Amino acid sequence: MPVLKRPDAEIHYEVHGSGFPLLLYAPGGLRSSIEFWGPGADGAPRPWMDPRSALADKFTVISMDQRNAGKSVAGVKPDHGWHTFAADHLALMDHLGFGRFAVMGGCIGGSYCFEAIEQAPDRVAAAVAEPDRTVGEPRHLGRGRERLQRDRAGTRPVCHGRDAQELRPEHVRAGLRLLRHA
Repeated sequence: MPVLKRPDAEIHYEVHGSGFPLLLYAPGGLRSSIEFWGPGADGAPRPWMDPRSALADKFTVISMDQRNAGKSVAGVKPDHGWHTFAADHLALMDHLGFGRFAVMGGCIGGSYCFEAIEQAPDRVAAAVAEPDRTVGEPRHLGRGRERLQRDRAGTRPVCHGRDAQELRPEHVRAGLRLLRHA
C-alpha cells in the first residue's frame, strides 16, 4: 500500500479505477480505515457497499487510513482536531495531483466530508455523506444544516441517505453524475 509522508504522519492509502477523483472516508470512528469498506473480521459482508470496487469503473477511488488508524501513524497533539484530519486529506489529494474532487463518507466520514467542504470549498465538487443514525448526526450535519440545504439548492451536489442500507452504487453514481454539470 502506498504511503503519504507528512511532517508528523505517514498516511496509508489505495487508489482504484479511473475517472473523476472520489476521496473516501471510511466508517469506524477515529479508527476509520480502509478495512472498514470490505468484509467484517468474520468474512461476512458489511451492510454497505464497498465503493472501492463498486465505483471504480467510473471514478478514481481513493481510500485511506486516517491518522493513527489502520496502517497510518502520526503524532498526537492537544491542538489536533478536525482541521488536522482535513489537512491530511487535502495533502493526499495534492500528492496525487487532484485539484478538484468529490468526497464520500460513512459514519464519521460524513463529518470529514463537511470539514473538507469548509476547508476547501473550491476543491470539493460533490459530497456523499452517509451518517450512522445509531449514534446521531455528525457534528457538521447538525451545525451545517443551512449549508447542506444551500448545496442541495444547486451550488454543490450533495447526497445524504438515512442509513447505510440505502446507499447503493447506482444512487452514488446518479448523485455524482451531477459533477458533469457542477
